Amino acid sequence: MDYGKPNLLDPMPVEFPPYLLILGKEERMAQSEENRLRLRASLGKADASELEEQEGVVLYHRNFRIFRSIKGFHTGYLDLTGRHLHRYIEIVDRFLAYAPDLCEVKKLETEFTFDEKDWSGVDVTYIDYKFSDDGSAWDAFRKKWKISPRFSFGRFVEQAQKTATLLQTGGPPSFQKLCLDHLPPKILDRIYEFASLGDARIISCTCRIRSLVFEHPDGRNFRTEKSELDLVEHQSLALASSDRLTSTVDFLLKHPELIEQLQTLTI
Repeated sequence: MDYGKPNLLDPMPVEFPPYLLILGKEERMAQSEENRLRLRASLGKADASELEEQEGVVLYHRNFRIFRSIKGFHTGYLDLTGRHLHRYIEIVDRFLAYAPDLCEVKKLETEFTFDEKDWSGVDVTYIDYKFSDDGSAWDAFRKKWKISPRFSFGRFVEQAQKTATLLQTGGPPSFQKLCLDHLPPKILDRIYEFASLGDARIISCTCRIRSLVFEHPDGRNFRTEKSELDLVEHQSLALASSDRLTSTVDFLLKHPELIEQLQTLTI
């Protein structure tokens, strides 16, 4: 039965790969929806405000990742990218970079409270802020640092203050000591031997060196099912392996930092 071609303008269930960054799934799904709305907008089938709102959703996950990542370093639980010193420095530097600007914005705000009924009809006291400059400094801050409009001033300040407190009193960060390449080569080879093609790619994504080996394999690492080998001429397979080997050599020559870490090379 022919179900026809999928309509790219409609939402579609998408199966995403494992996510290396915290909030990666949420960002990827939001990005997929943004791309769909962008296509619809280019065809005049979506309002520009819808696209702008969805762009804010993508930004929100990226903004919030900074707070969650710093917390992850101090709790010892983060994501597949790992808790490494260079990454921690980059994230903290990013956070500290906009701290002075945020302090300047806070000088212009005044906190006030108001009562309002919630969805169940119960009176609730809420906190809000007003600015002496009508919020122009906050708008400029959001534009400069690419802060999502989904972040209210109060919500953003709350997260920033929690993160600052964590950096000051939360104890030292927990850096990762063990990595994938610390396993003996024979164990790694055994893992790859039994891993499916998809699983091997997943494992390789967590390590730059393993990714290099997997994405640019030589003949020994090229895994093809027996049923597939019966359909491929040996000469074509040999030529393809030769091309991959040439590509590997070219790749290594362009990345001397990887060559320095090589201990043995068998061709």
